[in-house]
Amino acid sequence: LSCSRTCVSVYRAMSCSRTCVSVYRVSCSRTCVSVYRVSCSRTCVSVYRVSCSRTCVSVYRVSCSRTCVSVYRVSCSRTCVSVYRVSCSRTCVSVYRVSCSRTCVSVYRVSCSRTRSSSKLISPSSSSSLSSSGPSLIRADSSV
Repeated sequence: LSCSRTCVSVYRAMSCSRTCVSVYRVSCSRTCVSVYRVSCSRTCVSVYRVSCSRTCVSVYRVSCSRTCVSVYRVSCSRTCVSVYRVSCSRTCVSVYRVSCSRTCVSVYRVSCSRTRSSSKLISPSSSSSLSSSGPSLIRADSSV
């Protein structure tokens, strides 16, 4: 535990049974706070990250259930909020994106059933496109 001005950093490493390790980190920069948590349960690993930039907050969560991996991302830009979710069920992958531009909200969904893939767009804005954002979301989120 160490403090610099009003900033406090906490590092905690716990080792549990079966080679499981939990790490907690809380650090602040000015008014920004970041929280890292890595915990394992059997072969499952969860990662939490909360960081702020001015008034924006981003939340990352990576969790696994058997062979399925889910990624959650919540980020804000001014008054806009984007939510990304990547989840798998057997060999199927679904991507959800909710983003706002001013007062417009767009929802993207990409899901596959067996070897077939389908794309759906639900949006009040007619100028939105899925072809440019769909594949890039999978690459960006899977690298987190």
